[in-house]
Amino acid sequence: MITADYVALPVADLDRARRFYARLGWELGPPSRNVPAGATMLVRGAAHVMVLSEDRHRHPVGPESPGTAADSSVVTAIDVESPAEVDAVVERAVRAGATEGEIMDYGFLRSRGFQAPDGHHWEVLWVDQAPARAGGAGEQPWRRPS
Repeated sequence: MITADYVALPVADLDRARRFYARLGWELGPPSRNVPAGATMLVRGAAHVMVLSEDRHRHPVGPESPGTAADSSVVTAIDVESPAEVDAVVERAVRAGATEGEIMDYGFLRSRGFQAPDGHHWEVLWVDQAPARAGGAGEQPWRRPS
């Protein structure tokens, strides 16, 4: 069973990243010998994000710059408790310097994206869990039949 999620993100400006994610409600983790120099751990519930200076990121992945074709890219998604919270998180991100991305609203699923100042793509989503609780587990109405 997965009990927590950990993501490491390279950033060009560690202090700017700390300020940006703090404005989104992430808690700065306490200094620890488990968090290397040039990095900061951010915590929100069971999600942990380590923002790393580009130099520190290159240590485990090699000399390629983050975000190039030689580096891997992802969209990191976080689940929130309501459609209103989706909007609130993205609006805070935009006020903190993010660029707003795509909006999807299917009634039972609401999602909005943003790109953080260092270029990382985030998706904030809410999914109505009522169909699964009512016995519809396994059915995902947003997916097309294969």
